Amino acid sequence: MRTKLRKNEEIGRACRKKSGEKHIFVFMIDMNDCQKHLYVSPLGDLLLAGNGAVLKGVWFEGQKHFPTAAEKWPWAAEHVPFVRHTCKWLDAYFGGEALPLFPLLQPVGTAFERIVWEELLLIPEGKTMSYKAVAERVATRQDKSTAAIRAVAGAIGRNPISLLIPCHRVVAADGTLRGYAGGLWRKAALLALETERVRRME
Repeated sequence: MRTKLRKNEEIGRACRKKSGEKHIFVFMIDMNDCQKHLYVSPLGDLLLAGNGAVLKGVWFEGQKHFPTAAEKWPWAAEHVPFVRHTCKWLDAYFGGEALPLFPLLQPVGTAFERIVWEELLLIPEGKTMSYKAVAERVATRQDKSTAAIRAVAGAIGRNPISLLIPCHRVVAADGTLRGYAGGLWRKAALLALETERVRRME
């Protein structure tokens, strides 16, 4: 088991070094091989899902689009790489500390959804972006002139990796909070937490 864990960590380090980026998507088509782990956050329990070194999902318990297959997934121990890396990131996030590197991200979705989720990663902490602005950026990447706001909003709502892929940073055109699968009160709390962290680090 220790040999396998070391191998997973070596793969993760190699991918980060090669990419030169802190966010890495490793795309797969299903979640049949997931393990799960429960993280207790100040805003409610979070279910983490992944396998080996890759993280496939982070959901608040009971939120919209919570995976129905989760009850069949085996529990992962704390030393499993995706659990260890994700918990370290979440501890820093909620603790107001400097954020470490992401675990390897493996969100499962359509090609269109992945494009949307990649755009979400470009929204800086402490900032927000409107659904329309995200849709326009997605349209540009697809070489299209029109922005499918409803389709983009749907993809944002189905984001399987909460917090790390920051769908909570997308707001209405007038700045009001709308459409967060984990609940609008959590969306407000996350934005307030991030604003305060950025303020302290300035």
